[in-house]
Amino acid sequence: MPTGSGNDHFKAMIGNHDLKMIVLRGSAAIIELREGQDMMQVIFRPVLFAAMIIFFLSATASAGTVSVEVNANAGDVAGGVEYDSQAFGAVLNTGGSLLFSDNDYTLGDVHIALKDELFAPALTLGLGFKGLVGQAEVSREDYDIAAIGFVLLGEYDFRKVYVNFPLLIFAEFSGSPDPLSFRDTTGYMDFNTGIRAYLVRNAAIVAGYRILSIDLKDSDTKDELTDDAFYIGLRLTF
Repeated sequence: MPTGSGNDHFKAMIGNHDLKMIVLRGSAAIIELREGQDMMQVIFRPVLFAAMIIFFLSATASAGTVSVEVNANAGDVAGGVEYDSQAFGAVLNTGGSLLFSDNDYTLGDVHIALKDELFAPALTLGLGFKGLVGQAEVSREDYDIAAIGFVLLGEYDFRKVYVNFPLLIFAEFSGSPDPLSFRDTTGYMDFNTGIRAYLVRNAAIVAGYRILSIDLKDSDTKDELTDDAFYIGLRLTF
């Protein structure tokens, strides 16, 4: 019959070395889990808060349309929601999106802008604000991303000019200077452009190209996150 405490008996069965390895692996798993939770909080809490504000502003406007888009390429997947409604004598455009990249970064953003037709019935321009949060790993360094920037929107809808020509060209530019950049961010710029081909009235195939540049800095190092990619996706409007 075994003698000694249960703990001594357990150590004798697995050995001191194996016990140390179990403890170290367990500690590493807990740290990794906490880091994952911290990343989710950094990205999604500000996005959720801003989305609530945007939802309140949209709710005060008249009924509008909701658009949902998902696009992807070999290394990235992105999804977003936009809401257009009549407000202040123009179109109030609000929305948000998430981008997950194999290039070791994850970004979330929300935006609010006013759009209106200018110069021609098919041309729409807009101006507003965009908030960006996320995390990135560059040169084996982890960075927290946060910024409030300006956004410029534009689109040309051929359907309003030519019959049976179901194409729309769009472009979006946003950026933030150093004073409006926070955490490990000292500035950012992104540009997104593409074409929507409407197979039916409220559904379109999207083909686009985006460029991203974020200046990063912590107490010891400076880095830059840059990325550009083509993508294809689907957009539905309700």
